[in-house]
Amino acid sequence: MLYRLVESGRGTRDVWGAFQVQHRRHFGSTLRNADEPAALGQSEFAWHWGRSGEPECLSRHDFVEARLSKLVRRALQHGRISLGRGAEILSISREQMRQRVREWAT
Repeated sequence: MLYRLVESGRGTRDVWGAFQVQHRRHFGSTLRNADEPAALGQSEFAWHWGRSGEPECLSRHDFVEARLSKLVRRALQHGRISLGRGAEILSISREQMRQRVREWAT
């Protein structure tokens, strides 16, 4: 949270020191880089999660959009489909498709 606060410009780097001072005052100790204030033990979550160690396992269906975009890009590069057909397949406007092709070129 503090990193995002500083990164967004809503806080300065001084926020880290202020946080450490307040944490020490409240809990009697400071946090090191890898400390979690209220960390769960591995036994609390590990057996609920899939092999990937994530709370919600990824399925192959999570990547359909990225795969479709990759297939359209490949077909366009090999001249198998037109720009308009690529836009239709991806359900985007021709202008959006042109922009995407420009991004691929950079």
